[in-house]
Amino acid sequence: DLPGNWPDYVFDPGYSLMSLKEVERYVSENRKLPGLPSARTIQSEGLDVGLMQAKMLEKMEELVLYVILLEKKVSALEEQLVADSK
Repeated sequence: DLPGNWPDYVFDPGYSLMSLKEVERYVSENRKLPGLPSARTIQSEGLDVGLMQAKMLEKMEELVLYVILLEKKVSALEEQLVADSK
């Protein structure tokens, strides 16, 4: 059994994925990814390896969702380009 909530919830229809603009703003302001501890926090409080693995999987699954969204946008733009060239 896995402790806690394993990050497959990222693929639930109701999951609130930050927009890439929101992520960009957050990273610019906080110099770290949302939901992950800062280097300073890890240095002062240590690192829970199991929790960090779950958080890293969450980020990887979010990246898959971003790639899917971007692929859909690229496909739509390609279709529009083909339609406009006719």
